Amino acid sequence: MNLEHKTSLVAHGGFSSEYPENTLESYVASLPFEPDGIEMDIVFFEGELYCFHPETPNYSDEDIWLELSQKNNLNEVNFTLISKQLLGFAGFLLLDLKQKDTNLLPVLLAAIEDFQNMSNQAIWVGARTRTHMEIFEEYRETIKILAMPKNIRNVSEFLENSPDGIRLWSDEVSNTNILDFHNQGIKVFVTPGKPATLTSARTSGNIDQVMLLDLIASGVDAVLVNDIEMARNVYPVKS
Repeated sequence: MNLEHKTSLVAHGGFSSEYPENTLESYVASLPFEPDGIEMDIVFFEGELYCFHPETPNYSDEDIWLELSQKNNLNEVNFTLISKQLLGFAGFLLLDLKQKDTNLLPVLLAAIEDFQNMSNQAIWVGARTRTHMEIFEEYRETIKILAMPKNIRNVSEFLENSPDGIRLWSDEVSNTNILDFHNQGIKVFVTPGKPATLTSARTSGNIDQVMLLDLIASGVDAVLVNDIEMARNVYPVKS
């Protein structure tokens, strides 16, 4: 293990192995374990931003709207309410916008500006499309861009915009591609597990101690974890 290198532990949806992900309860529960970063899935619905991950496999913007319209208590996932509770906790927030509609980006960017007026925490924003990358490019002074290709075969089109970081799935990680990205000045974030498909359940953020230690030893820059308590016990805070 490279003792000089620090891998950030990112609370994926909060302490989501024990509490409903993307809820205030889950985020607050993660704080005693001092996550280096906090990941929030972001959606726009009826004039507000919410922390929410759709359950529909291969979801569309319409699926997100339908799921949220059926949700009873939206306050528990309201981004503005949650983000105010996270002021000063964790070194950075990672905001993963789930919708593809580019018309929603100004709303997200305005919310980021409001948050940064209250806190000096860094903001990483996930870009899932090339168009999102190009729009975020104009805001380099205030945000860091995390390219989030569907899989590693789609990486090259994102690299043309020189992202600050790249998100890989755990089975895509190799010493060769970590070194390659680092040589380009790009940080490597890793999500263990897989997204939901029509035939398999979503396992994003699920990780055991062995895999976590292997990823840390490989030199990745951040790992998104559901069980932040286990992860912090395995990898204590580095000064």
